[in-house]
Amino acid sequence: MKNVKLTENYYLITHELKTDAQIIEAPKSVNHLVIIDVSGSMYNDLPEIRRNLKNKISNMVKPEDTISIIWFSGNNQAGVLKEAVKVSSLTQLNDLNEAIDRWLKPIGLTAFAKPLELASEIIERIRLKDSESTFSLVFMSDGWNNSCSWDSVINTLNKIAPNLAFSTIVEYGFYADSSKLTEMSGILGGEKISCDGFEDYDVVLNQSLSKNIKGGKKIVVEISENYLHDFAFSVTDGSVLLYNVVDGKILVGSDVKEIHFFSPKAIGIEIPRDLKINVPSTSNTALYAAIYVLSDKLLNDDAEKVFYALGDQYYYAMLANAFGKQKLNAFKTAIKDCVTDTSKRFPDGQSTIQKVPDDAYCLMNLIEDLGSTEGCLFYPNHSDFVYNRIGRKKISAATVLTETEKKRISEAKNLDEINDITKELAKNKVDIKFVNSNPNRGYFLTDLVWNESRANLSVRIYIEGEAVLPENKFKIDKVASFKYNTFTLVKDGIVNVQKLPVSYSDELRNLLSQNGVEFELQGSVIPPNGLGDMRLVIDLTSLPIVNKKMVKAVSAMELAKQQWELKKLQGDKKVYDYYKKQLFPKTSKSFVELLGQEASDWLKEVGVTDYNGFAPKVMSVEAIDFYMSVVLNTKIKGLSSLPKVEDVMKKIESGAVLKLNEYVMADAIKKYQAQLVSDIYLSLGVEQQKGVLKTYLETKSGILNKQRRKVLQEIAQIKFSLILSKKWFTEFKSFDENQLAVNFDGQDLNFTFALGEKEEKI
Repeated sequence: MKNVKLTENYYLITHELKTDAQIIEAPKSVNHLVIIDVSGSMYNDLPEIRRNLKNKISNMVKPEDTISIIWFSGNNQAGVLKEAVKVSSLTQLNDLNEAIDRWLKPIGLTAFAKPLELASEIIERIRLKDSESTFSLVFMSDGWNNSCSWDSVINTLNKIAPNLAFSTIVEYGFYADSSKLTEMSGILGGEKISCDGFEDYDVVLNQSLSKNIKGGKKIVVEISENYLHDFAFSVTDGSVLLYNVVDGKILVGSDVKEIHFFSPKAIGIEIPRDLKINVPSTSNTALYAAIYVLSDKLLNDDAEKVFYALGDQYYYAMLANAFGKQKLNAFKTAIKDCVTDTSKRFPDGQSTIQKVPDDAYCLMNLIEDLGSTEGCLFYPNHSDFVYNRIGRKKISAATVLTETEKKRISEAKNLDEINDITKELAKNKVDIKFVNSNPNRGYFLTDLVWNESRANLSVRIYIEGEAVLPENKFKIDKVASFKYNTFTLVKDGIVNVQKLPVSYSDELRNLLSQNGVEFELQGSVIPPNGLGDMRLVIDLTSLPIVNKKMVKAVSAMELAKQQWELKKLQGDKKVYDYYKKQLFPKTSKSFVELLGQEASDWLKEVGVTDYNGFAPKVMSVEAIDFYMSVVLNTKIKGLSSLPKVEDVMKKIESGAVLKLNEYVMADAIKKYQAQLVSDIYLSLGVEQQKGVLKTYLETKSGILNKQRRKVLQEIAQIKFSLILSKKWFTEFKSFDENQLAVNFDGQDLNFTFALGEKEEKI
């Protein structure tokens, strides 16, 4: 054995396998098993995958090899598309293409066990004909194992692991369960690769199917008892293979020449180092592979230790800001290239690592700067603004039949009755459309919407336009209206809008350039103002979402403080909203004056008012799948819900001790009631009093909204930092610690910080 010292008590050990322990075999024909996720979330990508398989599979698979394709979705929803096909036969290839079109269609949820069981059965059937057969597996999924037990997956993996000469586990897209897929790779002794989308998957599949597979036999290797972590790895023909360590042993392919693992002790011969070059180039491959494995395991602090020995400043800086899956995947892809291609190593030379500033400019900083830059607008209808809907598609309720309505039609006795029913439905189901009066206008990035528990950031815009109405008895073709649209810029820690077109200014261009933000300048200059229709198209993915300073600063005490402030603001808002509703109920006054009460009531029925704008009833389409979103909920004992304002008013009048959820509302009630007994207020007439109260409530609401947005931003920054970094609060030693007792404003408060996963339907 030999070792590279990374830091004190942290070594990378290389274990050279003895030649006589290996069974050296020449490359042979291979039976490829390709498992493809066809769950509902793969809807957009499956057409391209089908085309790719049909067009390229004959070139990917060698003439002497066979291919078996297995599709899967939810529990027990899996099947063998084709088994052991030799694509050198035109007839078999045509049959395979027909099966690809027929079976690779989106359906259901996601369950890993059944397709692996089918793969095991195929291996057994082929082995009956040829006991020396060699097998390779490619397993791809974009989701979580959400409809079968994980134990059943593990059991099947352990069963097929000894039979696989090579395996590739593909983490497809940004919402797959990375840790579970990595665990699968370790059990199989295979390669785990993250693919952002179809283009990356195409490359991976091609490489896997065309690889020269050697051996096929597996051997047990015992590593030193002094090992850290529960995994080892090897580099074989450019692939980084991962092995789970069980009782100090791993199962490796017979062609593996050396394996690597981490140890707190120096084992074997130390590889010498000098001041200029930390390690010989022969060991650099193992160090880059170590960084790849550690970062995939989310052990980024350990990966940084390897960089100290390696001396690659360029990729160290890339890792230092790799918060969130997009940045981490980009980093892993770059490091994987360094494992296989020596020309990609040390882009800026080899030197002693210099720490990257903790306060690197990030997306959080950018959004704040864009919102505060005078005249800065963004353009959601610009061709470069590509928005990905984050939830289920919503459709007008007027276009959907209820179960009762379907039943009426199905029970109709004749065509005349059906016609009568459909006419009645058409009359009652009014489908209205909204037309933007100026689709090309820009909007300020100031009305930000921060999710309280998820790493989501959205911007809301106010759109002016018209509600276009179908034929109606009031003979109203259209009415001036407005609506709000919300665009989610970051969804669950993933940048959801890659390109953000904004209005040009010298100030903004200099800001972006100084902070290393990638952008493209578009448009032309038109005198006399010298700006014309110029746009700065910002690449939001060029920045980390948060920086290291934000991650280091995450404090349970600070989050508790901000959550307490938010609860008090929510209590105030409930009180002021109550009084506004009591004194000034919403009515479509302008519609009544212009169109009459009956027409105004009808417009309200179909979803158009002058106070809420365009808001017809909508329905979400049926979910086709779901993924698991990481959530961080803060719970304050005694504050799970707020009581009715009337009940708190009575409690205050009685002089009884207020509960915590009543306390957060009491201040606003007392302040409002103080207005009612003030000398100035009592000296006014009834209408003047009403005007004073309206001004008071509107002013309070405006102040509350600004304060609430600020507090939500502070909370979001903490939660974004925790969720993206996979770290925990500085006050706590482990994730098991999640409770905090503090006293704010004279109140004894007990906080629980619940980190978990939530099912998000798509």
